[in-house]
Amino acid sequence: MGPMRRLLGILSLPLAVPVGCALLGAGPVSAPNFPDLVRQAVPPEDGDVLLFGPGRWFPNAGGFKHAYSGRVEAQIAGVLVIAENAILVQQWDETRGRLEPLKRFPLASATAVTLASFGLNRRLVVRWQDVSVDSFAFQQLNGAFLDNAKTEQAVDLMRSKLRERRKEPAE
Repeated sequence: MGPMRRLLGILSLPLAVPVGCALLGAGPVSAPNFPDLVRQAVPPEDGDVLLFGPGRWFPNAGGFKHAYSGRVEAQIAGVLVIAENAILVQQWDETRGRLEPLKRFPLASATAVTLASFGLNRRLVVRWQDVSVDSFAFQQLNGAFLDNAKTEQAVDLMRSKLRERRKEPAE
């Protein structure tokens, strides 16, 4: 087998691997009990789940600045949850058969929320009281594409939560 044929075989390998019902880190997103699995992993003090789905957390990233700098960006796949009092990142624990909390961001620490855009992509960007910043993006259930509509919905939801906390009128 020639080097070109070998290269084509390697490049086509990811296309041949079927995409199952479990996204990396997110667990069985297409299972009928997925909403229950998400809710079970939310601590009671965080309140009701307002929005959730498979997604990515971009630690210490303010939107898409990496795209302009050429640096590689860290990202963590899992389930994004916006609850009454926190943003949560959950990941699937295969051995326990459940979602586990990976990171909790208290909404009381949020100072600003923006929508970052880069081409057709969208991210929820949150600035915290300690002046750090994190970005989040929801994905479609198949994991192949971002769910920009849900990400924009998350931005609107977070903005309303901030206004509510500050007792500001709606826009």
